[in-house]
Amino acid sequence: MNERLNAILLNIGLVLTMVVAGNINSWGTLSPYIASYFHNMDNSLTIADFVIVNSISCVFESTLGILVAYLIRFWHPFNVSCLGVSISIAILFISSYIKNPYLFCWIFGLGIGSCSATIFLPCIWIVWNQIPNNKARTGGIGLVGYNLGPMIFGLIFTMIVNPYDYQAKDIESDKDENQKIFGPEVANKVPMAIRWLAFCLLISYTIGIILLKRKWKTDEGQKQAGNSTMTFCEMLKSIRAWNLFFFTFFSVACLTYITNTYKIIGMLYINNDHYAAFIGSAGSCAGCIGCILLGFLFDKYSWKKVVTCDCLLLIIFYITFQVSLDSKYLYGFYIISIYFLSFGGYIGTMVQTEIDFPEDKWILAYVGLGLIPAYTTPYILEKFITPEVGYFFTFIIIAGFTAIAMFQSIFHPTQYKVEENASSNLITTT
Repeated sequence: MNERLNAILLNIGLVLTMVVAGNINSWGTLSPYIASYFHNMDNSLTIADFVIVNSISCVFESTLGILVAYLIRFWHPFNVSCLGVSISIAILFISSYIKNPYLFCWIFGLGIGSCSATIFLPCIWIVWNQIPNNKARTGGIGLVGYNLGPMIFGLIFTMIVNPYDYQAKDIESDKDENQKIFGPEVANKVPMAIRWLAFCLLISYTIGIILLKRKWKTDEGQKQAGNSTMTFCEMLKSIRAWNLFFFTFFSVACLTYITNTYKIIGMLYINNDHYAAFIGSAGSCAGCIGCILLGFLFDKYSWKKVVTCDCLLLIIFYITFQVSLDSKYLYGFYIISIYFLSFGGYIGTMVQTEIDFPEDKWILAYVGLGLIPAYTTPYILEKFITPEVGYFFTFIIIAGFTAIAMFQSIFHPTQYKVEENASSNLITTT
């Protein structure tokens, strides 16, 4: 009974902390308001200029993730996370006072990216140490919180800056795809909304981290996190590590594009701000359910089968996405469905890296560097590609990315653990 209660508390703590980490994916909800705030000060700025914040945040998340993975080898994950998040939330709060749009992008990106980096790996490792069985399921539960972050805080942000559902107005554009901007009645509330966001993140993280245990189960204590059987040079020569890196890029790039542009697309074709915000929140909820389901599937079936089926469904939705723009209900169905299916890349990377490198958890931080190009992709597409070719061909490109990720999973040399005569052996299959 005590073990079950401890497991429940650990998972609740994991969800509450991951809610904070998941706000790196909330930029799709926040960007129209923040872009409008700066556009009202400089009308040469558009929403597309601010999509880069997501790329900046991911660069900081991935690079700081390596530092976090290194520090955890010598310092307890609990302490690493607490220190990092405290600094990160302070940076977010300070960013609300910045008037220069370019400086804001870097400071806000640093705050949200470092916050995610100092939560994701430390908290996952703490829970994996306490609940070593069914790691895919635990990872899925953690990603539930990761999905809830954009939903909860995105709605809070929307209700603070636009409680009366003012609609965005068209701005002139010489490109194929027009853009919309909110007026001063919405934009001027952005700084205060950022401060409230920082405060809410602090509360959620504080409660969550209190529920996570500080002690490791083994007698070796925190040194267990530092055990390693592979050197950095050996990792660079590993085909499995490189394949997981590129799998992370191609699979997550599709998700980041949706999370960053769903509201921009909704503003253009649906023209209902609160409805678009609701769809984003509903999508996050669907993503939570998808994470749990995928976690169970990864524990029960092979990585290749689950990823292949998941990618095939996503490809169908991406290729036919243009159809959804004719109806707000169909648009909502597509966004929610894509959210539901899209977290297979995150969970798949975590699970397969743990299987391939069970004694070298630090490799996940380097595999996670694939998130940098993944989070840069939305900016490149939205800033340079979509204005020229439109959203139909953009989603064809996204479908191509998903197809590449699918074939990477099919041809990935997978490593399984099997028990024979009370001892574990590693069998490599291709």
